[in-house]
Formats: sequence, C-alpha cells, structure tokens
Amino acid sequence: MIVRRLTGARLGRHRERRLEFGPGLNVVFGPNESGKTTLGAALVLGLFIKPTTQAARWRALSHWADGQPFRLELAFDRPVGQSYRLWKDFGQGQAELIVPDGRRLTDVDEIHRVLATITGLDSETLFRSTVYIDQAEVEKVEARRVGRALEGIVSGAPDEACAADVLARLEAAIGRLEQGLSRPAGTPGEILQARQEVERLEKELAAARRWEAELEEIRQELTEVTSELDTCQSELKRIRPLIEGWERYTTLIAECRQMKKQRQNVEARLTRLREIDARLQSLRKQLAELARWDGPEARDVG
Repeated sequence: MIVRRLTGARLGRHRERRLEFGPGLNVVFGPNESGKTTLGAALVLGLFIKPTTQAARWRALSHWADGQPFRLELAFDRPVGQSYRLWKDFGQGQAELIVPDGRRLTDVDEIHRVLATITGLDSETLFRSTVYIDQAEVEKVEARRVGRALEGIVSGAPDEACAADVLARLEAAIGRLEQGLSRPAGTPGEILQARQEVERLEKELAAARRWEAELEEIRQELTEVTSELDTCQSELKRIRPLIEGWERYTTLIAECRQMKKQRQNVEARLTRLREIDARLQSLRKQLAELARWDGPEARDVG
C-alpha cells in the first residue's frame, strides 16, 4: 500500500493540515512541538484505531484550542493501481471507505478488516516496527550510521541488515506470486491461480444464475397452470349439474324413442286386427245373407 495524502482537521495543534507523500522514504521534520508526532499518530489513527474509541491516549489529540474531536482523511493506492479513500470522524464515531469499484463501506468493523487485508498489517505495533519511524527512534541512532540504521528500522531487521536485501527478498516473493501473469509458466503463481479460480467460480456463478432464471420461469409457468387448473375445476363444479341434467335428458329421449317405436308396432297390430275384424264382420254378413236365401236345411246348418 502507498499512502498518497493525509488530511487532518482539528488534530492537536493543527486546525487543518494536509500532507502529500511521494515515492520512497518520506521524512517529516521540524522544530519541537510543531506537530510531527501528531501527524505520525494520525497515520496510526487512520489505519488502526476505530473512530468510536474513547481511549484517553487518542482523545488527547483533539484540537488544542477548543478541544473539539478531530477528523481524518487518507488517500492511498495499491501497487496494482487500485485507489482507496478513507474518512474517519472521531466526533461522530463514523467512518467511510471508498473502494476501487466505487462501493462506499460504512461499517467500521468491515472497514478495518479491509484495511488489514490491504496493508498486510493488523496492528499498530507491527506498523511501528516495519513502516513508521518516530523521532525517539531516530535520536538513538548514531550520526555516522543514520542511513543504515534507518534501513534496519524500516525493514524491521537488525542494524547490520540492509534494506536492499529485504527488498530483494520481497521482490523474489512478489515474483513467485506473480509468476505466469506476464508470460506462460509451468507452475503459475498464487495470483494467477487465484485469478483462474475466480474465473472458474464466475463461470459457475453465471451458469447457476441461468439455471435460477430457468427455474423461476418454470415456477411461474407452474403457478399459471395451477391457477388455470383451479379455474377449470371451479367451472366443472359449476356445470356438473348441467352435465348430469343433459345425461338424464338424453336418457329420456332414448326411452321416448323406444316407446314411440313400440307404440308404432302396437298401432300397426291394432290396424291389422281392425282389418281382420272388419273382414270377419263382412263374412258374417255374407253368411247371414246366404242363410236367408237357402232352404230350411241350409238354415238349420247355419
């Protein structure tokens, strides 16, 4: 992480102070009581101390003139080109961190987890032993060994250790992490492996979202079908008496047709019987006529 800018309001003797940092080692110098230590403390406050703190050690840094709580702003980058901006208001107990994708984080605990991940430093002690050198430590260094001792303090190594060695080891470690990013490598570094894993997970997530969308469509169709089925069942319940009446009607119609056919048969038989009866009556009349014209013998026979 590279700190680009520090802005403090109502911090110690400073009503408003802004520092711009450049590449490499930055040295803040000035006479006693000019606020150098306060500005160093501001870095610690920005990176490690929650704005809700009530610790007297930090509250004592409120503005000397009016005792009002202070505010801080930090702008910093990561080597991969990602920029962050952090605000902390120790009066309101609030914080905000703008991350590279534009999101604004306001949960204090979440902000400090992100800061620990970005800096690789999870405590003030680690920060002071590796990155930050205060005036007291500088005064302990002999003038003829200032340069080399500063390197040792910055690197966290003994005085005889050289920062160049530390940087070389760091560069080697970074090279192993970045292996395979700029050109193919037989064994990809952890960053490339992580990117590949992210790409795989993103593909799986995209597929899962497509399946979820298809499932949602099926659910909607099922809901519509269920609704139509309920409507059909209600309609069937309503017209069932009509269907039953129609069935009784068709049965009666069939019975009526059968009875009509039977009636026609009976009427045909009655007509035939009437014809036979008329024929018999005609024969009886003829027999009676014959009997009148015949002799007594014929009448006796009749």
